[in-house]
Amino acid sequence: MHSDTDIKFMRLAFEQAIKAKGQVSPNPLVGAVIVKAGKVIGSGFHSKSGNPHAEIEAINNCLESTKDSTLYCNLEPCIHTNKLTPPCAPEVVKAGFKRVVIANKDPNPNVAGKGIQLLLDSGVEVEVGVLKDEGEKLNEVFFHSILNELPFIHLKAAQTLDGKIQSIDGDSKWISNENCRKISHDYRLSYDAILIGRRTLNNDNPSLSIRMGIDSKGKLPFRIIIGDPNKFNWDSYLFRENLEKNIFLSTSHISNIGELKQEIIKKGQLIEISDLEMSLKELKKRGVQSILVEGGSKVLSSFLDKGLFNKITVFQAPLLLGNGEGIYYSDNKKISESLLLEINNSQVIDGNLMIELRKKCLQE
Repeated sequence: MHSDTDIKFMRLAFEQAIKAKGQVSPNPLVGAVIVKAGKVIGSGFHSKSGNPHAEIEAINNCLESTKDSTLYCNLEPCIHTNKLTPPCAPEVVKAGFKRVVIANKDPNPNVAGKGIQLLLDSGVEVEVGVLKDEGEKLNEVFFHSILNELPFIHLKAAQTLDGKIQSIDGDSKWISNENCRKISHDYRLSYDAILIGRRTLNNDNPSLSIRMGIDSKGKLPFRIIIGDPNKFNWDSYLFRENLEKNIFLSTSHISNIGELKQEIIKKGQLIEISDLEMSLKELKKRGVQSILVEGGSKVLSSFLDKGLFNKITVFQAPLLLGNGEGIYYSDNKKISESLLLEINNSQVIDGNLMIELRKKCLQE
């Protein structure tokens, strides 16, 4: 059982870490707080890939000597050298901390307990696991992507009470309320890319930017469009500016290697792989660690059918549409064939219900 004091200061470390949301990929969110005689004497966070790590920032920001103080950080201090910044575990030892409190071990095989062991071998008292579950949720994208070939996939949709995400003619504005849409834009800040299908591109002409009062911190996510480029509306907003942020996943090989293909390549990166899972692996190789999927029924169903998701968020409004399209279409004939999910969290937001789900873990 961890002390109330350790929990209190670890929460402050989390508050530091979250300041860099959307800015540090492919690195984790890390914050650090230094405490001496019950008082915070320094704090810091990892602000951007290539910038000093949280522990170093906190040490540099200290108001007095760090000797015999306690360092709180949500992730194990690193020890490997194959990155832009030097390892921070040795610097933590040099700073003379009496105690280091950590939420999570680093899953990176280059660290994986080695930083903790260096501290212990140097005579530093170490406690691991304070707010462990909250720490894992904070860095769920990093923890997944460091050990998997696929990006972290978050499916998001707004639906009516009768399960429709759009009308028959493609109308979907707006099913959820303004505060729910604001949460959606906050999600956009958290992920490397937003993925939509050809129909959403053509029907909605989206900008896929971060708005609704959310501070984008200058970030514009990658915009991934999946489908047949021959059927794209090439007058869409996305093809007018920031073209380097466009990635096209073509579901079939583009036979026309002439003007069409050259025009597509001018407007973004082209990936011609018909298999969805292989396309996602290719995206990961190109640096896309996480994807927010905002597509329609066809796109969402393709991810759901293949189990290619880590998390689902559904915003449900108290509306009855009648005819329309749902989140998921399949050939299932029986309830027993249904895709089984588990509710991870739910809350009411101004009369709309937000539900977070994940794959159901079945007991053997």
